[in-house]
Amino acid sequence: MSKNLKNQNSELGNEIVHQESTCPDYNTKVNTTYTSTSTATGKELEYVESLSRPFDHTIILTPKAHIQIERIAESLKLYKKIVIGVLKLAYIVGEVTKHYKYYDNNGCKLNKKLLSKKMGTSNSEISMLIRSLCHEEFGVLKVIKGYKVGISSSKYILREEFCEDEVLLIDFANTTLSRSLLRYEAQNTYYNSNTQLYKSYLQYLTIQIPTHSPYHSLMMEDFSNNEVISTELYKAIRIDYHQFSLYQIINGNFRATRPDPLSRVHTNLTNLPKEFRQFLRCNGEPFWELDIRNSQPLIATIVFQDILNKQGITDLPSDLLLYKSDCENGLFYEYFMKLNDIEPTPEARSRFKTRFFTRVFFSPVRVPEPELCIQFKERYPTCYDIMCKIKGGVNSNTHRDFAIELQRAEAQIIFDEINVGLIKMGIPAYNIFDSILFLPEHHKIVLDIIKKAFNNKGLNPALNTNEYDSEFEQNQGLKCA
Repeated sequence: MSKNLKNQNSELGNEIVHQESTCPDYNTKVNTTYTSTSTATGKELEYVESLSRPFDHTIILTPKAHIQIERIAESLKLYKKIVIGVLKLAYIVGEVTKHYKYYDNNGCKLNKKLLSKKMGTSNSEISMLIRSLCHEEFGVLKVIKGYKVGISSSKYILREEFCEDEVLLIDFANTTLSRSLLRYEAQNTYYNSNTQLYKSYLQYLTIQIPTHSPYHSLMMEDFSNNEVISTELYKAIRIDYHQFSLYQIINGNFRATRPDPLSRVHTNLTNLPKEFRQFLRCNGEPFWELDIRNSQPLIATIVFQDILNKQGITDLPSDLLLYKSDCENGLFYEYFMKLNDIEPTPEARSRFKTRFFTRVFFSPVRVPEPELCIQFKERYPTCYDIMCKIKGGVNSNTHRDFAIELQRAEAQIIFDEINVGLIKMGIPAYNIFDSILFLPEHHKIVLDIIKKAFNNKGLNPALNTNEYDSEFEQNQGLKCA
């Protein structure tokens, strides 16, 4: 935030703090350019490193973990400069830290082959670094689930003593590690006109936070003067983790990446906690959101229908019609919750959804089958049979294929058709995977376009409208301008 804006807000009595509504300066660059060939398009790409680091190129660590990582790097003595070891260890721990902050420390998978490609090093070095981080005496990580060939990957958590609310954001620009990550991203991210157009619209986003909000300090502090660590290779600032997503938007540090050309687009908004959506503004206006009820199961109907159509089956089986009806009427999760004597509260429903996806949609096909799979199979036998075939059968290492197909079906209808379609009409719209953020004045247009897109697939979704301007007023006791 500029000093002028701070002064203006001070003069106004700090009633409301507005982020300065200017687009980020994309002309400010580090003097480093990377050119590589994309595996998705076969075209040569040029990636110019920005001074501001996007989310994927910022290491996030808890302060205690950072101190311990320095000790581990000193004891390993693998590198001429200890700080290089600190960065490599920190990057690995940072992946687990991000998972911990989003998913309650329930385990993060570390794919060693993928890490070696990203970090530009060997599998054996990655294995050694992870073993050091999991050392019983001075390790930062702990293995909670062992590796089983073709079935499951090892899962890691932060040890309890390293779990903290406060985090360090480590900017490691212009290092060998950051350059390797940038090259990997350029080679493995799909860029096209739609993602570029979408990213251009992200620049219109700003943040509005009341002065008495616990997040207000984020708007008023000058973080460039709040460095707590500075080395020859990197610098770090201290921040509360729950403020991180806001920090990125406030600084105009936007990203829009699509690793799979047919699947989800990842942006600052897809990582933004839901409670922060009330602070988002576009041209000074708050957002509304249209959320599709039972969205993932409903979109799975498209996958099931496509498989049957390829087999020449046009008349849907009765159990698939029942499945479709349950999803459209918002009864899908409720049926299984009632069957398992789970009380119908929002908190219990959220926990059950996570359990359902873990056990049914995204797990390998197992014998004996988990109870939820048996229940799903009894009610929707055709759907279960198609799902198991897509996964590759019992104990197949291709069980993730169903999740991939599901996310692709979602992205192609929500992002490619609905979201990009709205933007091409000049309507600011932002998707958070299976929901759409938009300005209240465009409510009817967005509603009609969503319904039309799903109707073309033979589906009639139930939609919820979340009015974040009303939520802002209720939670903060203030009227939006």
